[in-house]
Amino acid sequence: MIEPLELMRGVHLTATVFAVGGVGFLALMGTVPGRLAPAAMDTASVLRRRLSAIVWISLAAALVSGLGWLVLLGSAILEQPVATVLRDGDLWTVLTGTRFGQVLLVRAGLALALAAMLSWPPTVPLQLVAACAFAALPALTGHAGAALGPAGYLHLVSDIVHLVSACAWVGALPGLFMVLRTAIDPDFVLAMVRRFSLLGIASVVALTISGLINSWNLLTSLSDLYTTDYGRLLTTKIALFAIMVVFATTNRLVLTPRLPDLSARDAIRRNSMMEAALGVAVLLVVGVLGTIPPGGHKHVSPVPVSGSAAVTSPPMRLLPPGSALQEVPPASPAAEFAHRANSLKISRPGL
Repeated sequence: MIEPLELMRGVHLTATVFAVGGVGFLALMGTVPGRLAPAAMDTASVLRRRLSAIVWISLAAALVSGLGWLVLLGSAILEQPVATVLRDGDLWTVLTGTRFGQVLLVRAGLALALAAMLSWPPTVPLQLVAACAFAALPALTGHAGAALGPAGYLHLVSDIVHLVSACAWVGALPGLFMVLRTAIDPDFVLAMVRRFSLLGIASVVALTISGLINSWNLLTSLSDLYTTDYGRLLTTKIALFAIMVVFATTNRLVLTPRLPDLSARDAIRRNSMMEAALGVAVLLVVGVLGTIPPGGHKHVSPVPVSGSAAVTSPPMRLLPPGSALQEVPPASPAAEFAHRANSLKISRPGL
């Protein structure tokens, strides 16, 4: 059964994907209405308002679920009830003193900025930059963000590409569905389907390449895909992704050339619904993946270490880049929280 922390991660990732993808789809719509008839322009304005509302709701859900993720993570690592974690106030120290918390704060600021800019068309380029940053920053809290050297930088870039590409494809599907359901002008429908198709192709290619790079870094061998919990979940994710690609390919190669035929339009809409549902399933799988150590990142101690010894040994406090590591005793439960969170990598995005 899925745990609350895993579910909260999945909800947060889903909200992030639909917020960022919605911003991207609004940008795709930007120059189309100017070439349409007045009635079609009115339809485009209605669609823009509705899609903006979805983005606002998704940003709010991302903020709330991000806070819930922080609280549940603190409760799990400190082994205390949620009420106790909230009452003691240690989460503030974690929020401001750990990379996970700092990234969460920056992303909260980006979400508020996006919400404010959304109804101001001249800021579309800034919206896209802020949306990409909002999608990409979780990569800094994972294994890729902690890795060193050229291989580590490649893994980090790959993680960022993977996150942004997932948002661009899956997150834009609600906008495409709304166009296919609401728009009347066939030229507008055809223009938006073609634009989304190009975005989808680029996203699938980027997801495939970055997924291969991530798997190379996170798995020890292909056998991990069926011998480890992480590998089996990753296999499930890959299978769901493959089915999504089948639906997308059908839309692109079989149905789009038949537009503006109404039966083709209805079929694309149904397939887009299936893609979105499968995308949400993938995100829920990712929510669980992020709490399981991959085979390539398991570290075995040369000598047995008891659980109590592992907990009570003084942690290594991470200082800014370029500084030496200092060994210090935990000053508070929050310091122990930060050490365990960084050690266990529970906060990694897992995509």
